[in-house]
Amino acid sequence: MRRRPLAAASILAALALAGPWRALRAEPQSGARPGAFVLGIDRQIGGSPVDPAQREAASALATSVLDILRRDPAVASPTGYSVRVNRATGKRTDWAHFDSGLPFYAGAFGTLFSVDARPNPGGQGAANFGIYANTVLGCPATEFQHPGSKAPWRIEDDRPVLIGERRTGELHGYPIYDRQCVVLSTRKEPPFVPLTRERFLRLRIQDLRARLASVRTQYAGQATDETVRAAIDSAVKLITEAVEEQESALAAMSDAERAAPSYVRPGDGEARLVDPDEDGAEPLTVPNPAFFDRARPPSVAQILAVYLPYVQSGPRSDVVPPDLPEEWRPAMEKIRDGLDWAALEALLRP
Repeated sequence: MRRRPLAAASILAALALAGPWRALRAEPQSGARPGAFVLGIDRQIGGSPVDPAQREAASALATSVLDILRRDPAVASPTGYSVRVNRATGKRTDWAHFDSGLPFYAGAFGTLFSVDARPNPGGQGAANFGIYANTVLGCPATEFQHPGSKAPWRIEDDRPVLIGERRTGELHGYPIYDRQCVVLSTRKEPPFVPLTRERFLRLRIQDLRARLASVRTQYAGQATDETVRAAIDSAVKLITEAVEEQESALAAMSDAERAAPSYVRPGDGEARLVDPDEDGAEPLTVPNPAFFDRARPPSVAQILAVYLPYVQSGPRSDVVPPDLPEEWRPAMEKIRDGLDWAALEALLRP
């Protein structure tokens, strides 16, 4: 499955009651000034209220990003395709309940349409490309869910565990992550940090213990026949052995092994820890809260994540997931080459 920018997806989901695109459309709507945007803006970050002046500042940041994107000739004057670009602002979406004074999300995202005005694969509601301010998850990202767990993994401060976010190249001196996302920032800290092997095993043990408790609770006190009891006993035995196996593996690790980054091979049925150089190995990472300077106003841009398929040059098999349409490539490369990167950099200056 192709990865989507979580920040945009979260805002679209939050506005679903208003109908798809209704709150984010560029076209004028009933009661709106001609050319104005009707925006759904969240009023808090975690438990902290966002005052109207701060919300307006975040909205202005989104507009600044939108203006730069719309000046790109491939967006302003498309040939052989059409483009719809929208502005969005909202709360932090990297951590659902992480109340820490992190800056506000803002951004602009667009959808490509074919020459006959039909949306390309991905649909109207999906962001085919975009520029996202103040979120490390504006890039394509997949939250990691171990087979058998009930929900994607999160560490204790609610940061999501992600698959990928590997640095794969560079453009204009800025790093490219996972072949499709350029991260512009003046910060020295990396936007993502590895999930350690120790933390992976502790999360795995936590998962298994939760599964064991669920089995025991579900059938506690129930009268069952001998076959069902045997099946339950077998499940309890297998899960208990798995817990013991993971605990033994953790106890046997050296300090260096505990601190080493976690890699898994998605799709192998178990998502076990593997060596980084194993075929198909993907890193597990978490957003880095130290990446942001919390002394700066929350509406000031500290990072711009430019999500753009085909932004990394090279053979198609090396630069995009296999399910991205090949017909996107010329348009995406034009957007990349016509984008005012200097203007984006200027947004990051105090």
